[in-house]
Amino acid sequence: MKPHMTPSATNGIIQSQATVDDALSATEQPSASRLEWLMAWGLLPLVLLAYAPALNAGFIWDDNISLTKCPQIRSLSGLWELWTNPAMNPMGHYYPLTYTSFWLEYRLWGLNAWGYHFVNVLLHGLNAVVLWRVLRNLRIPGALFCAALFALHPLKVESAAWITERKDLLSGFFYLLAALLFLRCAETRNRRDYYASLALSACAMLSKSITLTLPIALGLALWWRNGRFTRQDALRLLPFVTIAAGIAIIGLSATYGFYEYPYELSFIDRCLIASRALWFYLGKLLWPHPLMPIYPRWAIDAADPLQWLPLIGILITLTAFYTMRKRIGRGPLIAALYFGVTLGMLLGFIDYPLMAYSFVADRFQYLAGIGPMALLSGACAVGAAKIPTPQRRMLWIPALGLLLALGAKTFVQTSYFTDNETLFRHNLRYNQTNTYLYDKLGIGLLENENYAEAASAFRRSLELSPGDANVEALLAFTLLQTKEYDTAVELMLKLAPLNPAMLAREAEMARRLLKFGCYREAIRLLEDYNRQNPDQPPALYKLGLCHERLGETEKAEVFFERVRELNPSWYEYWSKQPWD
Repeated sequence: MKPHMTPSATNGIIQSQATVDDALSATEQPSASRLEWLMAWGLLPLVLLAYAPALNAGFIWDDNISLTKCPQIRSLSGLWELWTNPAMNPMGHYYPLTYTSFWLEYRLWGLNAWGYHFVNVLLHGLNAVVLWRVLRNLRIPGALFCAALFALHPLKVESAAWITERKDLLSGFFYLLAALLFLRCAETRNRRDYYASLALSACAMLSKSITLTLPIALGLALWWRNGRFTRQDALRLLPFVTIAAGIAIIGLSATYGFYEYPYELSFIDRCLIASRALWFYLGKLLWPHPLMPIYPRWAIDAADPLQWLPLIGILITLTAFYTMRKRIGRGPLIAALYFGVTLGMLLGFIDYPLMAYSFVADRFQYLAGIGPMALLSGACAVGAAKIPTPQRRMLWIPALGLLLALGAKTFVQTSYFTDNETLFRHNLRYNQTNTYLYDKLGIGLLENENYAEAASAFRRSLELSPGDANVEALLAFTLLQTKEYDTAVELMLKLAPLNPAMLAREAEMARRLLKFGCYREAIRLLEDYNRQNPDQPPALYKLGLCHERLGETEKAEVFFERVRELNPSWYEYWSKQPWD
């Protein structure tokens, strides 16, 4: 049994040969002072300042799928569908609570991007405050400094500045609150805290599936604080595991068949990817530059001995942390395990769409990065405690300098997330051979009506990956805007017979050509469409209209008569449409 220790004895224990773990677990946690609370809440305005560019940003990347063009978000009945039909959740992910937040906000400010960005930034700031409380509860030194690192670190920009990544922020909010109440319940045995923690954990998992690892994180937290993991602890966590398993099954039913994953990767390949990814994420935490949405995809070659070094390094590191835990404490081992477990679902063992372009993403370590941050902050706090008081007071200068540097980098990084053109131009500075980036840049340029550069972006994409029908179609429509009508028509005529999905685009291009007054070009497309999809009144009517505009009245009447034979009411409808 450990002797009772007072808070004032902490420094003496740390300076002795006892481990930091024992010192902390033997020390009663003093209540937070008013100054601490003030400093913690002071993180909110700092976060708002660092993320100020996001408040003037628009919708980017996949925001159209998850929000602006999502029928469930825009309709009153969509809320019921989001919860009861997993397969109908946007992008094949069962995150009904995240999309419910969008559904509610759509009622408040429609498609005003400012509101969604403000909520994202506010959630990130609140997460930093709740994280401070969790770390204090765990008696981790430097809890407030760690919360400040979390709040201002530029690795969090992708989650906080991109509206679609609300799932990171909302799930993180519920995740941290669930952890706080669970840890408090473990001390007070308050049933209400326990059940509230259970409900919040379900909310986290219904916001993003990465939080399914919460039960493991709570187990590691208990081991850190108590120095052991008992059978009673396991029973206490069993309901959390049950909820996670149930939500995982529902999520898999939603995702199954939604994506096709043509990734021919062996288990060994995936181990090499995972080990390299872990070091990559740790490196970005320590030196966050350059940061980008899509990192270059690594070439995996198990025959290359150098590619085994990251995996060997992880095994050596974990072995060292485990064998030295009585000398250096459990902290390094627990931080490493938390880091790996929380990232586990996104290390390449389970397929996900981004793997086609990259094996890593900044947003993936929104929660996982807490482990190394807490370890670093705790080590700095323990080291500072050994320095005489006069010199220790000067440590705030480098600490503040680091936070200011991180905040400045966050401000700059956030400015890239204002629109698609800015974001993907920035990304292409560091990843110039990724076709996906050129596609997205082209779309961003189209949105900004920069048609000539958009065509160049699509052409560059096709140079890197020839034969992509979707990109060729985008190029064809872009060429309409640059008045290269013949080239656009030739491209679409080549695409339509090879890909039935292009028929609708062929008809749409014909409609635009008709509007531009390019009747001969429109006729070529409509005749091709009519050969592949005969007797469609809209196409037949447009053919007649084109001939009529060219003064070929006899030809026009043949098509108009055929439309009247097929459906007289359709003829009346189409004849009243404005075609100019």
